[in-house]
Amino acid sequence: MKKDFYVYTLAKPDGTVFYVGKGTTRKVGDKVFDRIDDHEKEARFSLSEIKRRRFNYEKCKTIQDIWAQGGQVLKQKVYTTGVELNAYIYEWILIHLIYGIDHLTNKSKYGINYSLPETDTPDHSKTSTSSEEMISLAKAGKILGVSSATVLNIIKAGKLPGYRIASEAWRVRRGDVEAYLEAIRYKPHVQETSHLYYGK
Repeated sequence: MKKDFYVYTLAKPDGTVFYVGKGTTRKVGDKVFDRIDDHEKEARFSLSEIKRRRFNYEKCKTIQDIWAQGGQVLKQKVYTTGVELNAYIYEWILIHLIYGIDHLTNKSKYGINYSLPETDTPDHSKTSTSSEEMISLAKAGKILGVSSATVLNIIKAGKLPGYRIASEAWRVRRGDVEAYLEAIRYKPHVQETSHLYYGK
């Protein structure tokens, strides 16, 4: 089945966009997750735990503030394509030309943690620690406690999304690696429900 990629926005109840991202649905173990839903799962943790897990603190704090005021995050998929590069480009345009990096919470050392391919942007794997940064298989292996070869096998088995940026070079999204780690840490007993633990 053809895989669709999308660009989405997160907004406050008054419609003010505070985050722009690129996403797709992904399979982790036996469960299917949608990137647009991950942010609220991350925001359910305490602020200290959000810092410890290296989630995007400003984004999560904004979501918590919305909840504290009795509101809901407005989530909208604004662009869908079957070509991943097109999604990267559209995301970049929204961040830099439409909303502006100073009005968003996609922050990194470079001012924005957008996700254009590594050949077109600084190496985020050395500078960013958010759940959306693209990291090498070696770095993913350190998080999972396995070799980079094992990470590649996990990708090829369809258990972890991977992005080939060259003939022998791969990148994975930190958030996907952390979600996979959470999934394999929790193995339900027979008498428990079959769904995996994800967030809270």
